[in-house]
Amino acid sequence: MTLPDEFVKFGVCYGVFEKVKSIGEEGKMTPVVDEEKCIGCGSCADICPAVFLLNEENEKAEVIDEDGCDIAGCCEAAAENCPVEAITLE
Repeated sequence: MTLPDEFVKFGVCYGVFEKVKSIGEEGKMTPVVDEEKCIGCGSCADICPAVFLLNEENEKAEVIDEDGCDIAGCCEAAAENCPVEAITLE
C-alpha cells in the first residue's frame, strides 16, 4: 500500500490532521440562533450540548462554540429538530 505524498512528507498523523483541517475549513458551518424565533425549549442544547446552551436569564438558546459544529457533528440535527426553525447554519 502506498501512502499519498502529503502523508509521507509530513508523517501519517500530521497528514491526517491537515487533511481534516482543510476539509473543515472548506465546509465550515457556523450556527446562528434567531432569538426572535427561539421559544427556549432546549432541544438544541439536549441534542448538541457542545455547541448550544439554554441561557437561563433570557430563556433562549445561544451558541457557546461557533467552531463546534465541525467537531461535534450535531448542529444539523439540532437545526432540523428545532420546532420553530430558529437555528440556521451559515
